Amino acid sequence: MQRKRSIWNLLFPPRCPLCGSILKSGEEYVCRACEKEVKPVQHPYCMKCGKPIRRAEEEYCMDCQRVQHSFDLGRGTFPYRGKIQKSILNMKLHNKREYSEFFAWAMCRRWGRTILDWKVNLVVPVPMYGKKKRYRGFNQSELLADRIGRALVITVDNN
Repeated sequence: MQRKRSIWNLLFPPRCPLCGSILKSGEEYVCRACEKEVKPVQHPYCMKCGKPIRRAEEEYCMDCQRVQHSFDLGRGTFPYRGKIQKSILNMKLHNKREYSEFFAWAMCRRWGRTILDWKVNLVVPVPMYGKKKRYRGFNQSELLADRIGRALVITVDNN
């Protein structure tokens, strides 16, 4: 498998999912320039959805104060803006499935210990409407769930 991967990488070198540059030796998921530029969500963040908030006293972001969500708890890995926003849209709308490797790695790096501490025993990706899945050809949340499940050794149910 490793040899095939190396040959594959010679033919189709991996690119940074944030700027599109070819990754250099030692750059695994993202180029060094983008890694320095893009910072994960830190405290304070919304205690409901995980988005960054300005003041820790607020506890919840404006969205969570106004809207009742159908989930109990969420955590964000990066603020949804700039290069991150563009990369996510490219993954979802321009068939850049390989970008899911970076996002899954980043999620595990930022939240892996927390997920394991929560004793999660099953990951269920957010389902996608059939028409939208046929149009895109894949469900990005399934790709992320599969990679996160493998990395953290947690069962994934894509049904």
